[in-house]
Amino acid sequence: MTTTINTIETLISVFNAIKCGGQYCTIEYRKDINLLKGRGDNARDPRFTPYKVGKWTIHYSESYEHAMAKALGVASYEAHDENSEHLVPNVLKRLKSTNKVYLIAMPETATYSEPLLNGEPLTDEQRAYMAKYLPKPKTYTSVVNYRMLKIENVTAVNVGGNRYEIDLQ
Repeated sequence: MTTTINTIETLISVFNAIKCGGQYCTIEYRKDINLLKGRGDNARDPRFTPYKVGKWTIHYSESYEHAMAKALGVASYEAHDENSEHLVPNVLKRLKSTNKVYLIAMPETATYSEPLLNGEPLTDEQRAYMAKYLPKPKTYTSVVNYRMLKIENVTAVNVGGNRYEIDLQ
């Protein structure tokens, strides 16, 4: 069964049900590749917007706090983030400073497509062009595989034979 979700309230209900059942789900998303804009004669063409599509497999049985405590070898761990409000604990949060909603997860598996442009893989020429505008990679270190994804990038949630297509306005 496929259902379209148009409101954050409905999405909260779906994730509450997934979390309560401790179910596996697959998150599908589309995310633009972060590129520098450049300046003057070296400015990037704003119509050049390559992206990747990806999937995360998630099991919502363990919380971030439990995973951190286990990884650090301590009895308990309490996360502190005064800028966020959890809509669904360990699943959805809203940043108070921007009012943006994020899916938060510790994916068991993650797969990503090659860079795409208008649904097609990049040509060698497009890859070379993109390479000129890629920012320097950042290194993140964490003892757990904790990820945040803007909810506006999530395209679908698959759980228990149901597919929820996300179309938030």
